Amino acid sequence: MTRQLLLLTVLLTITSCGERIEPGQTADQPAAVSGLTTTVVEPVPVPARYALPGTLESTDRGLLAARIPGQVAHILVSKGQVVKPGETLLTLSGETASSDLHSAESSVTAAERHLAEAETNHELAEATYARFVKLRDARAVTPYEFDQVKAERDAAAERLGAVKAALEVSRAQRNSARTMAEQATVRAPYAATVAEILVDSGSTVQPGSPLLHLDRSGPLLVRVALPESLATRHQLGDHFRVELPALDKELTGTLSELLPTADPGSRTISAWLSLPDDPALKNGLFARVLLTEGAGMTTLMIPRQAVVTRGQLTGVYVVEHDILHYRLVRTGTVHGDQVEILSGLQAGEEIAAGELARARHGARLERN
Repeated sequence: MTRQLLLLTVLLTITSCGERIEPGQTADQPAAVSGLTTTVVEPVPVPARYALPGTLESTDRGLLAARIPGQVAHILVSKGQVVKPGETLLTLSGETASSDLHSAESSVTAAERHLAEAETNHELAEATYARFVKLRDARAVTPYEFDQVKAERDAAAERLGAVKAALEVSRAQRNSARTMAEQATVRAPYAATVAEILVDSGSTVQPGSPLLHLDRSGPLLVRVALPESLATRHQLGDHFRVELPALDKELTGTLSELLPTADPGSRTISAWLSLPDDPALKNGLFARVLLTEGAGMTTLMIPRQAVVTRGQLTGVYVVEHDILHYRLVRTGTVHGDQVEILSGLQAGEEIAAGELARARHGARLERN
């Protein structure tokens, strides 16, 4: 019994000591910070931004077609190859053209031989006529004999004229046949890049059959489809930002052509932007045309300095009843010194916007 009373007395003593609060002591208070600037989150109008896909194209794409029938004998270039003016691109085996040229050359040779004979006969007839004129004046020949020689002289002159005319025709036919035979060799008409080869070796072609596409060398264009609502706001000469992701470049494009009609299916208008000459640019590259068009919508914007990044987390310090709370947010595009808030904040909330090195989650804000 005595032992139980002693144990009870000890427990009461311990309990009374645990509840005692020494004079001047209080419960834990949050740490206080001062010197922070704050701002209220408000929705603001921002420009509407568009990123439209585009493609780099040559200022002049030409199609080379066959002018004679035949087969593709040799293709001497490859897609993407840069060629010089007059460089051979491919050859055709034009049997008909070769045969016509051989026949025309034979005709010219025969006509030249006939011309030599006609010139000899004409010279002889002229000499005979001159001699008979003297004999006529001396009354040594009869009028009939003189007229016969004169007629032979005139006939020789007519034959010479006819042979000369026939020779000109033969030469013209030979030149035409030679031109046709030369067209069996397809050459580059100007400095260009081979954009596409449309035939294979051994392919049979007819006059007009497409052979190759060539892109003329020089500055490239960006072809882009502008929505109707945007196209009507722009005119030739306007400038656009053009991103080239493959080259990690951004250039300035100038609106150089805008079709007057829209595509009824997509409700877009085709436009072309000229780019500065740059050897790194390649035909067919993907481009992104960036447009900023007036006030398109309202969104929450806060100062960039109000954003606190911790590792891969992005947040801000929200002030609630003068207590700082670190809250995660999702940011969007940056407009100057302001950053867009996509989620995590609401309009009207107060956040710390400056001197954030002092800020701590749970700290009490002392206002000046």
